[in-house]
Amino acid sequence: MPERLSPRLAPEAVRTLSRSTGSQPSPQAARWHGPVFAIFLVWLVAAGLLLITRVRLPAGWNWVEGVVYVLAAASALCSLARRLPLQNVVACGLVVGSLAAVLASVGAKTGLGFGEVIYSDALGPKVLGLMAWPVPWLWIAWVLSSRGVARLVLRPWRRQRFYGYVLLGLTAVLVVLQDLMLEPFAVAGRGYWSWHSPGVWGDWYGVPLTAFVGALLMAALVAAFASPWFIMKRPASQLLDYHPLIMWLGLALLFTVGSLAAQLWWAAGVGLVVSGVVGIMAWYCGRRFTRPTPPPVGALSE
Repeated sequence: MPERLSPRLAPEAVRTLSRSTGSQPSPQAARWHGPVFAIFLVWLVAAGLLLITRVRLPAGWNWVEGVVYVLAAASALCSLARRLPLQNVVACGLVVGSLAAVLASVGAKTGLGFGEVIYSDALGPKVLGLMAWPVPWLWIAWVLSSRGVARLVLRPWRRQRFYGYVLLGLTAVLVVLQDLMLEPFAVAGRGYWSWHSPGVWGDWYGVPLTAFVGALLMAALVAAFASPWFIMKRPASQLLDYHPLIMWLGLALLFTVGSLAAQLWWAAGVGLVVSGVVGIMAWYCGRRFTRPTPPPVGALSE
């Protein structure tokens, strides 16, 4: 324990911190992190090649295109298990996935959510005939990876008073940036779904801009409901973790490749610029504060 930290922590907290720094709350789940992440990366490359070659799978096999989002969600959950108890990890997945599924289904049924979206069968069967089945998994991957990237960007300021609120807002913004890169190739390139509401403020490759406002509110709501389960109720060091950034950039690259394959040049350019800016910011801000940062005594660490 560095000398400069000893006046701020009680001896009991120092001993607890020393024991917890090298331990994992969910060792069984964390053990799957490496293999699942490797499978996700392989499938991500395969999905990218599928988009580049413009191969259309047979009708009975089109669900394969959505498996990459299941693996992304599984990898994000296994990564989360390296610092949170298993019950917290399961609760995060259930809260994010179920709430996203409900909101997406309500939007598809009623047109609420700042736009009327109709899902096709291009990704396989629909849940209750309303929503493409990979949507909840995609939202789990989005929210968890975006929150991890936001933690990297805000790492130098995590002791500021309003850190939690800024973390929530930045997570929602990063989710919307992912949606901004996904929509062009999903709508204009692959026909996964279509929007049938007029764009009051204009549209982005057939997607009304109001849809992104709805996505922002939806992401903030989902992240807020899941926030209590991200809290670690014991002192622990906050080590650098670039896994969420790799996942976030991997999905962004997949969407950008899809736009390039569909010759959606502006969408591909935006994807490259956004990915570069987010990647540089997360890497730079994460490296600015490289030492573990134990929380104050009595504080809850997330």
